[in-house]
Amino acid sequence: MKDKENIIKKYRVKRGITQETLGKMLGVSRVAVSHWENGVLFPKTSRIIKLSDILKCPVDKLLRLKR
Repeated sequence: MKDKENIIKKYRVKRGITQETLGKMLGVSRVAVSHWENGVLFPKTSRIIKLSDILKCPVDKLLRLKR
């Protein structure tokens, strides 16, 4: 599951965006982004499309993070 959990980080780093910046773009804290990347929490459905747009990551890849 580790690879899937890190998909957000992979795309975030590829785009040159910090956790802090991504959090601000989505209206969440840096800690929330860190939790998503580490599989502690899953982004709310309402944020998935915006996260996909920002990271240029297919929505289906983000949705597959959830068990």
